[in-house]
Amino acid sequence: MITRLWAWLLRPKVLLTLGGVSLVAIGVGYVTLIETAKRLVPLIAEREIEKILNRDINVGEFERLSLAGLRLSQTVIPIAAENQNSLVVDQIDVRYQPLGLLFSRLPIQIEISGTRIEIEQLEDGSWATINLDLPAPSDDKPIDLPFDPQVEVVLKEVNIAVLPLGARDPLVIDLDAKAQVRDNIKTAAYEVDLRVEDGAIALQGETKLETLESQVALAIQNLKLTDFNDFLPQDLISLDGGTVSVNLQIDQPAILDPNDEARGNEAMNKHGINEHATSDTVSSTNPALDFDRLATYIPTIRGTLALDAFQAKLAGIREPITAGGTLQFQGDRLRFDRMIAQAGAIGMKLAGSIDRRSGFDLRVTVPPVDVIEAIALVDDLASETAALASQVDLDVTAEVNVTGALDDPTLKLAARNVTPWRLDQLKINEVRTNLTVDRETLTLNGFRLTPAAGGRILARGNAQIDQLIATLINPPVTQQATTPMPGQPPSGLVAPEPQPEPQPETQSDTNPDSKLDTNPNSQTPAPINLPLDTVEITGNLDLDLPLDAIAAPYELPAEIALGRLRSVANVAGTLAEPTGLLNWELLELSVFGEAIAPRAGSALRA
Repeated sequence: MITRLWAWLLRPKVLLTLGGVSLVAIGVGYVTLIETAKRLVPLIAEREIEKILNRDINVGEFERLSLAGLRLSQTVIPIAAENQNSLVVDQIDVRYQPLGLLFSRLPIQIEISGTRIEIEQLEDGSWATINLDLPAPSDDKPIDLPFDPQVEVVLKEVNIAVLPLGARDPLVIDLDAKAQVRDNIKTAAYEVDLRVEDGAIALQGETKLETLESQVALAIQNLKLTDFNDFLPQDLISLDGGTVSVNLQIDQPAILDPNDEARGNEAMNKHGINEHATSDTVSSTNPALDFDRLATYIPTIRGTLALDAFQAKLAGIREPITAGGTLQFQGDRLRFDRMIAQAGAIGMKLAGSIDRRSGFDLRVTVPPVDVIEAIALVDDLASETAALASQVDLDVTAEVNVTGALDDPTLKLAARNVTPWRLDQLKINEVRTNLTVDRETLTLNGFRLTPAAGGRILARGNAQIDQLIATLINPPVTQQATTPMPGQPPSGLVAPEPQPEPQPETQSDTNPDSKLDTNPNSQTPAPINLPLDTVEITGNLDLDLPLDAIAAPYELPAEIALGRLRSVANVAGTLAEPTGLLNWELLELSVFGEAIAPRAGSALRA
């Protein structure tokens, strides 16, 4: 019986009939499966994405679905009542090559075309509040895929319109980008071309995802800073000109070590990207930065950054500020080339370099400037300087040099007058000062004032400022626990994971405008009490003045001769409790032609 049945099945007509029926069944099943997927997958995807974004989304329909890929029609995230931002994607194409699985790889290309993004700044100053409802992180180890998913994402014709609060016209950004993930999701390569008005930004790079080691090329051509004027607080600053051009090669060393969790956490703490970092893991007790350790994370940069024709107006300053120059990135060295700045009567030139190994070698020069004109640049002081202009005439020049290691710089300031100083009717030929500041000491190397009538005033001194600097660099903080307002994410792009329900006694929602800290381990600066009692000071002042010659312009009575004043003062103690000793002597004093014996005295202040 079985033999006869098998012989019947092997007849050509029967085989053709069964084959045809099977093909029809498979075809019908495939079409049914595809059509079902076309209807159900967008609905399921729409529902799941809405859960995550907490926003309405209209996922497009499948225009094509096959074993080799799919095409999705227009997808939209519309404007919401509480969020004016929107997203439109005209088309999404996904192509994959299943035959690549035979060679342990699965090439996948995702092409997103015709994307339009509209972002509008909200009344509270934030740009977008997306309350993501993400699933809780799993402690399970990542699944090791049996193949290499070689994923390429291509963004074509992306148009981004960003409208700052109060602006009439948005900033329009056109973007094309491509990113590839390969080597079993260990390497990412990317290209970004961005256009803003007449400027262009191009970025190419490759990053090792396990360590964040990266090589990046960045080029910026003629980017106009005025295009970003609406993003700045107009009551504080307004940009009137300036272009930036950049050509950089950036080599970022490994930040994370997949085989050393401690080093990885340390790196994330230093870069502020470890959400579990606390004040104990981020060192803040030592004011001296560990530059040797920090240098292991600093990228090596080569290339140039040029700033041309920069001009801005600052609140409270009467004249615009102009600037320009070039930064030369030379690997371990940053060189300042032809850096200049000007604000009214005040000019400044910066030259020199900062080297990762040898430290600072900077020089700032201030060409001769009229002190009264410089002070008059400040709106609040302009009216007061008008009266001083007729009484004070002083042009000064200054030079500042910064040298020394990165963690132990030394600043030297030298300033002097370039023309005789007129103070009312008193003429002073020379005013000169020189001081040095490092991490431990402020030293007045010398101060000299020489009146045209003769004599001099000299001063020297120093102050021990190491504890003062330590307090300023590392101000005290107070630890406080606060509770977020229910349902209120912080300003920014992405809200944090949902927080536990607040306790009744800490909940405060009576003021809808109140801004509560959402970090339960937040640190707020404590009032800084400067340790003036630790600033030890020493100094001396030496005067030798011919009083008659100095007072001659004031036409004192001829019957009185003031003679000569000599005085020496010494200062010691601390800034909190200074002490001083003043010794003085008045010589050649006479009244009505009769000499008066020299007068002398001393005063002690404690």
